[in-house]
Order: sequence, then structure tokens, then C-alpha cells
Amino acid sequence: MTPPPPIGAARYLGTGLQFAVTLLAGLYLGYIFDRKFGTLPWGTLGGSAMGFAAGFYGLWSELMRKDHDKGPS
Repeated sequence: MTPPPPIGAARYLGTGLQFAVTLLAGLYLGYIFDRKFGTLPWGTLGGSAMGFAAGFYGLWSELMRKDHDKGPS
């Protein structure tokens, strides 16, 4: 039986995965928008930019929350 990964590594892995999924979701929704309205590549670029912004906001807030939860050293 293999030992479980360290808690800290699992937290950061989940945070990184959340960022990647959010970015890909924005990219996909932008592509769907482009297909529907024929605005290629602008919807894809806008969707990926919004996905990046939303993912970065989630990443930043999660890291700041985790840093804040540790308390003063």
C-alpha cells in the first residue's frame, strides 16, 4: 500500500487543477460562442481571457486564504 500524498501537495494540486479546468472551460465556451455567431477567433480569445482571469482569481484567493490560515510564523 502506498502512502497518501502530503496534505500540502494535495492542496496545491487541487488548486492548480481548478485553474486549468477554469481556463479550459472559458476556452470551450468562447469556441462555442464563435461557432454559433461566426466570430472566430474573437469569442475564443475572449473566452480564454475570461477563463484565465477567473482561474487566476480563484488561484490567488485560494493561495491567500491558505497563507492567511497559517497565521503568523
